[in-house]
Amino acid sequence: MITQLPKIARRSAVVIVALAALTIGYFALVAPRMSAAAQPPAGAKSAHLKELLQERLTTAREASRLAMERFKNGQSFGEIREANLLLVEAELDVCDTAQERVAALEKLRGIAQDTARIAEAFTKAGQGPATTALLAKADLLQIEIALERAKAKGK
Repeated sequence: MITQLPKIARRSAVVIVALAALTIGYFALVAPRMSAAAQPPAGAKSAHLKELLQERLTTAREASRLAMERFKNGQSFGEIREANLLLVEAELDVCDTAQERVAALEKLRGIAQDTARIAEAFTKAGQGPATTALLAKADLLQIEIALERAKAKGK
């Protein structure tokens, strides 16, 4: 058992570094995109652009749904975070008005709440690191902040 300690310590360090890198990368991508996506578009969208945006949204919804199923079965939290990031961007990109953005963010908040609830349950059951629950909570807070900002701009 003592001979295993260095190997376990190295693995733990690698996991911690990987989670930290994933978190930093995620927030470096998500914060500017959510802020930019919360802004009304400068010009009208062409029919082709709307079609592409809608197709991306449909694809993102399916990816998020499948990733959530895998997450519920104990699979990678990173996968659900990535799928939900894509979903957030896609949902906000199809919005044309402040009201649509608020509605989209409210829907996304529900998804983030589900993810955070499941992550917390896994963490409490010892099926995942504490960082999983914390990252899920941070994602939820990010969406709630974007929602409050969108509501304030819509007034």
